[in-house]
Amino acid sequence: KLDEIEDALFEGRAKDMVRQISNTKQEIIAYRKIISPELSTLRVLEAKTASRFLPGTLEVYYDDVIDAGQRIWDLLENYKEVVEALEDTSETVVQHDLNDTLLLLTVLNALVLPMTFITGLFGMNVPLPFQEGRHAFWIIVALIVGVVGGFALWFKRSKRF
Repeated sequence: KLDEIEDALFEGRAKDMVRQISNTKQEIIAYRKIISPELSTLRVLEAKTASRFLPGTLEVYYDDVIDAGQRIWDLLENYKEVVEALEDTSETVVQHDLNDTLLLLTVLNALVLPMTFITGLFGMNVPLPFQEGRHAFWIIVALIVGVVGGFALWFKRSKRF
């Protein structure tokens, strides 16, 4: 499951993987809750009763059970670290996508702002230069296109967009 989640994160499906990461994390936590008391119980049994109730030839097998439980615990520790790293990676990927979206919206806002200002300025009921001219509308449109074009070039050259 962890390998599938990791592959999906880097294929651009980070938003879809949030629930699966959470479910996998809960499974690991539940399994750790099961194994932890068993390990301590096995250790107590080994220390106090195994030599009394088990013949010497079977004590080796009892040690194998404890070793297997410890290996499972170590594996769960590794899985816990991996799922936490995947969770962090997922958050980073989603945050990066959000930053790209906010950058795009900021650039669009910066391009619309001069248009709004110029149209608001020339929409007032006060006399402004060349307002009464025959080509005033086209001059204002050219001014808007020039300012927006200048901003677009500036954004393009700043390599942020």
